[in-house]
Amino acid sequence: MDIMKILDEMEELVDSGSRIPLVGKVLIDAEGLLECMDRIRASLPEEIKQAKFLNMEREKVMSEAQRRADRILEEATNQAKKLISEEQVLRQAQIEAEELLEQSRKVSNEIKQGARLYANDVLHQLELNLEKALYTIKKGREELQTQQQQQQLQQQRTGT
Repeated sequence: MDIMKILDEMEELVDSGSRIPLVGKVLIDAEGLLECMDRIRASLPEEIKQAKFLNMEREKVMSEAQRRADRILEEATNQAKKLISEEQVLRQAQIEAEELLEQSRKVSNEIKQGARLYANDVLHQLELNLEKALYTIKKGREELQTQQQQQQLQQQRTGT
């Protein structure tokens, strides 16, 4: 039985009792009051059991909620660590890519510079060879002209 209902009955016993004027006292049915008290005693262990059960259920729910909160927090921490780790890997990869790109630029510039120097040397050698060939051609023509002039002079002297 519900203790609150029994307490309401006890209150009604007091309200319906005979009042003694001037002293503020009330005469009540002692047998009815004792019966209510017995019923409270009888239902009190049941109420305490229910309260204990409710308290245990509350503890179980709180414990489960705490476990879930801990698990969620652990997952969030792990996810954060993973993201930080991935970000560090990405940052390191970007640094290495930039270094590789810079090295490639340096090698490319060195190759271009070497190619320019080689081309300049080849052109210089070609220029020297052409100058020698031109000199040889000039000398050959001069010789031919000199021989032709000598031949013409001889022909003129001989009259032919």
